[in-house]
Amino acid sequence: MVLQYDESVRSLLYRRSCQYTQGERSGGHVEEAADLVERVKSFAKRYPGSRTAHACRAEGGCTPDAIAEAIRSTCRQARRDLFEDSLREWSSESRAWFIQQMEEAKKQNVETYIGTEGTEGTSFISMTLLGISSMYVRQEDKLKSKLMELGLMVDSVDGVDKAIMWKAPYRPEIARADDISVTVSFLRNEAAMELWEGRREYCIDGRSFRATEVSIAHDRSFKLRAKRGPWGKGGSLAELSQLLALGGMSTADIAQIYRFQLLSQSLAAAEVQPLAGMLVQGPGQRGRKGPSPKTYVAVGASTGTLQQKELEWVLSSPSTASCEQTLASFRESEAMEGVHLTLISDDAKLRETFAVELTADTFVPRGKIAKQRRALRERDHAGRSSFRVQIKSRSSMSTGRFSRKEMEALCGGGNTSITRVKRAMLELARRIGVTLVSVEVEEDRDTLSWDGSLIALSLATKAEARRLMEDMPFYLEGIL
Repeated sequence: MVLQYDESVRSLLYRRSCQYTQGERSGGHVEEAADLVERVKSFAKRYPGSRTAHACRAEGGCTPDAIAEAIRSTCRQARRDLFEDSLREWSSESRAWFIQQMEEAKKQNVETYIGTEGTEGTSFISMTLLGISSMYVRQEDKLKSKLMELGLMVDSVDGVDKAIMWKAPYRPEIARADDISVTVSFLRNEAAMELWEGRREYCIDGRSFRATEVSIAHDRSFKLRAKRGPWGKGGSLAELSQLLALGGMSTADIAQIYRFQLLSQSLAAAEVQPLAGMLVQGPGQRGRKGPSPKTYVAVGASTGTLQQKELEWVLSSPSTASCEQTLASFRESEAMEGVHLTLISDDAKLRETFAVELTADTFVPRGKIAKQRRALRERDHAGRSSFRVQIKSRSSMSTGRFSRKEMEALCGGGNTSITRVKRAMLELARRIGVTLVSVEVEEDRDTLSWDGSLIALSLATKAEARRLMEDMPFYLEGIL
């Protein structure tokens, strides 16, 4: 079936997308009116070149009170129950088709694995969470406890909790963010499935978070950027995100608001999220000439405002076919009056002042994972009671370090946490018919994920070690 949009829907503009009713918000947190007005004034003072500052200074412009009220109205649109409302201009056939595609995508695009404990297999599910506070970086035990209170059980191997990995290194001295993306593996119970399918709202410390896929599927996604406007290159979309953050919205809430606005403009957006990291100019170093080198760091929805840089957002569709149709629809809208995100207000001037026109870019296609790569067999004794086998990448003979593609292939997806690597090795050993005493992998201290270096496996007997060395390359043949 091909998704067909009504002609009336094709001509939807950002003005139409903003004509929501201002219903009461249920759940989440929206800043009180007086506090928010002061936050808007402070923002305009701190960023005199921003749209907010220009709007407040202009004769007959927008008052801080009006901007604050528009922020509050927009924040109310983060409610989950407004999903179908955002599809109200779609034909009934298109609406039913899209909802069905969404349900199928949640089943097909889920990343799961089996952890074998003795003779019983336990199912785990991996997902990336939007809206988790950056205060939990290096406080993962506290994050795990908060998740467990919600019924979300984090995976662990040998009693060691290494199933939480940050999507990018957090460097607050370079780029601060209220919340950043994190990938977690959960026991596949009812709570985890409700989170994954979006059937229930989850909050930590009063801020909502939600689940997305571990890795962005490039074949059914494209990037969203803000077009350059009268205020120059920096930050119109980042500023809009920052204003919503002033209203108490997490990255998960902001992504939900943007998604609903795009849906109302006839774009089949299954997910909308910012990229987890970006290259940011580091602080200047003493005695160094020229600009400091750029560093890849974790970012949140509003990080770009601080450096007048635009974050790249990503729109993902349920399938490759719907993505192609969505991109074609986006191009048609660009040829007319464009696709926009803005604040919701009855004041048309305010809507136009803060409207951000978007442009779309596809991802550069990834190369195919090489099928002929195999792990070399290498044996090293590690004491009298065990025998040690090291697994390293054939593609990097000197260091044995695995490429990112090889890491994801070995782990069966984008979740390359320490726990996931250990689970993958334990499953391979079970299939070969040997018992591992231990699995040792090196950890990236910034993200808490596997750093890609060689994997060391310990076995109880020389015979099992020899069997592992003989058989494992055949099992890895179809993976690496």
